[in-house]
Order: sequence, then structure tokens, then C-alpha cells
Amino acid sequence: MGIHLRLDVFTWRNSTFMMLESALKYRRAFFSLALSDRNYKFCPPPEDWARAQKVGEFLRPFYEITNSISSSSYRTSNLEFEQVFKIDTMLVKYMNSADGMIKDMVIRMKSKLDKY
Repeated sequence: MGIHLRLDVFTWRNSTFMMLESALKYRRAFFSLALSDRNYKFCPPPEDWARAQKVGEFLRPFYEITNSISSSSYRTSNLEFEQVFKIDTMLVKYMNSADGMIKDMVIRMKSKLDKY
């Protein structure tokens, strides 16, 4: 199955990462369409692509960890605790991010994680 564009689905875990990852692979196609079709007005500007790249890099470890946890057929609490600890460590690392959007995302994610 080839790569295709994905939508961000609020109720699907990791959908934002998957949407960004697929869109970034088609970045050149968006630019080409903007150059060849005068009616195409929705090509993200370069700064939005840079932000998508940065947010995607931030979300990748969470994607990998949640896939690791959910794909395991033999779960043990010590292994899951290790993965949750990795997530907490990453969130703490990004708590003071210079990027306001990532910082806001981290604060919300950390708040949810702390509840559990």
C-alpha cells in the first residue's frame, strides 16, 4: 500500500502525526500544484511546512511508543511503565520549548498523563 494523504481525526490516537508525516511527503506536489493551477489557493507557506516538520519530529517518539505498547500481545506492567516514563521524560524536556504551540501541546499532554 502506497503513501497517501491522511486527515487528522480527533478521536484517533496518533492521527496528527500520521497526517503531518503524509503531508510532508507530498510537500513538492503541493508546491507544483500551486505553480501550475491558478485556482489552487491553499498551498501552505514555507513557515507552515517548517512548523509541520518540527511538530512531526516532536510527535514521532509518541507515535512509536504508543504503537509499541498497543502492538504487544504480551504486556507486562514493568515494560509499559518504562514506555510511560519515556513519554513523561520527553514531555518534561519540551515543557520550556521556545515554540509556543509545542509548549501548549506539551502542557495539555502532561496534564492528561499526570491524571493517569
